[in-house]
Amino acid sequence: MQSGSRVPQILTNEQVRERLERPNLIAAMSRGFAAPREEYNTPPRWNLARERHGALVMPCQSSRFTAVKVSTWIHGAGRAPRVMYAHYSMFELATGQPVLFCEADVLTEMRTAAVSAIATDKLARHDAKVLGVFGTGRLALEHVYALGCVRPFEQVLICGSTMDKSKRFAEVIASSGLEAKAVGRDECASGSDVICTCTTSALPLFDGRLLRGRTHVNAVGAFHATDRELDSETVRRSSLIVDSREGALTEAGEIVLPMREGVISEKHIVADLAELVRGEAMVRPSGEMITVFKSLGLAMEDMVAAELILENTPGAN
Repeated sequence: MQSGSRVPQILTNEQVRERLERPNLIAAMSRGFAAPREEYNTPPRWNLARERHGALVMPCQSSRFTAVKVSTWIHGAGRAPRVMYAHYSMFELATGQPVLFCEADVLTEMRTAAVSAIATDKLARHDAKVLGVFGTGRLALEHVYALGCVRPFEQVLICGSTMDKSKRFAEVIASSGLEAKAVGRDECASGSDVICTCTTSALPLFDGRLLRGRTHVNAVGAFHATDRELDSETVRRSSLIVDSREGALTEAGEIVLPMREGVISEKHIVADLAELVRGEAMVRPSGEMITVFKSLGLAMEDMVAAELILENTPGAN
């Protein structure tokens, strides 16, 4: 090792979790979206696919670091014990030295839910009491906890791929002190003030006509132009906010498919999340209008989380 070099941190998923506290992560992510756009150079991500398997490669560079996340995926529930694996590598910009290598599954789940929490805080009703969650995996669980940081939900409605999965997930939520109930898709859609879709489904999860006015939806599961968790009616009824216009118009089936159908145009996207955080755009839903935040995930979000991990790791700086 060269003189002056330092040993990079090598962390497991559980060590990453120990270094990320949800309120602090939400605050850091908000600062990341508020930062000047030139602070984080985020080239388009590479979506590599062969048959139903592939990888997402997400590079990012800030004024301090260069980093890349690689997520491998298997499309379709039940194909393997896990659907995705992610790993993160970060290097000091000034020296090129590695500073962090870590498993990034927990990092991805927590930063995704933190971003959904920011969108929820900006867009959901202040008196929202019922959270609906489609999905029963790790990402769904993290959304329950993260969104609880911005709204005092009194009940969580759970809709998984089977009622047995929904009931088991509801028991986990109830063990944390929240009232939780396993329900069917119609009740989850019609009975929730805020909805999070955290599934691997390629097809819409519910009929958009069931949503009550002023419902807010975070759509986070699908990341292919051919897949969507929300139907065209949900999108048509919404004020639509995205994390990235460029990504949404090429990779988000919730947007690409309704555009092909002629239901919406590009103008249906009213803002990206950075514009909301900076106060450059305002969304004031009224009457029957709903709000939808379509999240694909940004490499900037990974770097913000990784920077926080380093800050909370003794001897890393």
